[in-house]
Amino acid sequence: MLTDQSFNALLKTLEEPPAHIVFVLATTEFHKIPETILSRCQDFIFKKVPLSVLQDYSEKLCKIENVQYDQEGLFWIAKKGDGSVRDMLSFMEQAIVFTDSKLLGTGIRKMIGYHGIEFLTSFIKSLIDPDNHSKSLEIIESLYQEGQDIYKFLWDSIEFTHTLNLIRDSLADPESVNFPKEDLTKMKSDFENVDSSKLNFLSGKLFEIYERIKTIRLRNSFEIKVFTEIQIKKLVEELTYPSLAGLIDRINHLILMVQGSKNSAPDDTEHNQSFPVLKNTPQSESSKKKDDPFSGVSLEALFESNQQDLSLKDDSLETKSTSEPNSQKFDTSTEIKKKFLGTEVDQSKIPKLDS
Repeated sequence: MLTDQSFNALLKTLEEPPAHIVFVLATTEFHKIPETILSRCQDFIFKKVPLSVLQDYSEKLCKIENVQYDQEGLFWIAKKGDGSVRDMLSFMEQAIVFTDSKLLGTGIRKMIGYHGIEFLTSFIKSLIDPDNHSKSLEIIESLYQEGQDIYKFLWDSIEFTHTLNLIRDSLADPESVNFPKEDLTKMKSDFENVDSSKLNFLSGKLFEIYERIKTIRLRNSFEIKVFTEIQIKKLVEELTYPSLAGLIDRINHLILMVQGSKNSAPDDTEHNQSFPVLKNTPQSESSKKKDDPFSGVSLEALFESNQQDLSLKDDSLETKSTSEPNSQKFDTSTEIKKKFLGTEVDQSKIPKLDS
C-alpha cells in the first residue's frame, strides 16, 4: 500500500486529471485507501471468473500446447485458481512441470494433497459405524506414517461432510463445491441411508477439532496426531448416543404398539368371563356385631345425643365470656386513635407558651 506522501501525490493527479488518461487502481485492501481518494473514484467490484469458464480456457491452452489432460485434472487446476485467471495459469505451469506434461486427475490430486473420494468415504463411514471406528484411527496413523498433513485432511473431511448435507438438500452448486461432478453422484449414493442430523453433528465436531488444533498451536505432527486420535475417540462415543429424532421415532413406535394392543383387546363380557366372579355372601349376626361398634343402636338415639353435646358446648362458651373481668374490655375508638393518630394526649396538661 502507498505511503501518505504517495497518496497526496495521487490525490493531486486525481483532482486535475489529463483528458487522455484513465486511471485504474486495483487492490485487495480497500479499507486502507483514504477517504479523499475514494470520494474521487468510482467503485467497480470485480467478480470471480466462473469455474466452468476457467476449465474451458485451460482446456484450450492444453490443446494449443499439446498437453495431455482429462476433465478431473482440469477441474482441480481451475479450482486452484479460485476465480482468478492469473492464479490458474501460474498453478497450471507448476502442474505441467510436476506431472511431466500430463494433467491427469491422479497426478493433480497427488500434487495438491487431495486424498480422493474413496479415502474420505471410508473415513467418514468408520466414524458413523460404531463397530468399525478403529478404522478411523488406522487412517490417521497411515497419514502420519506417510508424512501427510493431518490438519489438511481434517479440513477435507469437513468439506466432505458439508457437501454431503448440501447434496441431500439439493443445494450443491458445482461452482462452489470443491468436488468434481462425478464424485458428487457417488457421494449421494454412498450416504443415501445416513441420517442428515448425524452428518450435521459430525461436520460440526470435526470443525471444532480443526479449530482447537489451530488454537492450541501444537508443535509438531506427532502432537497433532495424538490430539486428533483422542478427539476422534470422544467423537465416536458421542455418535453412539441416541439422537433426538431416533428417540421420537421409538416413542411413536411404542405409541402405535399400545394403540394396536388396545384395539385388539377382547370385549368387556369376554374379559369378565375370564376372571372369577366374587359373590357377596351374607354374614352372621354375631360377626356383624363384632365388626360394627354401632350395631343395635338406632339413628334417633345417636341424633339426640349429638344435639345434647352441642348445647352443652354452647353453655360453656357463654359462661366463659360472662366470667371475664371488665378490665379486659376496652374502648374501640381509643384504640383506633392510638393506631392511626398516635398516643392520645390530654390537652390540659400541655404547657402554654407565651407569645
